[in-house]
Amino acid sequence: MVMRARDNVYHLDCFACQLCNQRFCVGDKFFLKNNMILCQMDYEEGQLNGSFETQVQ
Repeated sequence: MVMRARDNVYHLDCFACQLCNQRFCVGDKFFLKNNMILCQMDYEEGQLNGSFETQVQ
């Protein structure tokens, strides 16, 4: 089984937060920021402390 996030496909064992390595299960909420998959906690911490640059498209 695989998971898809936008144009990327991940094996379930590889589908994890790229900061803390928490694995996601089917139905878990995740975020894409600066081409990184993040768990909710790491995403919110990055938003609060300004770790994420604003992307202009």
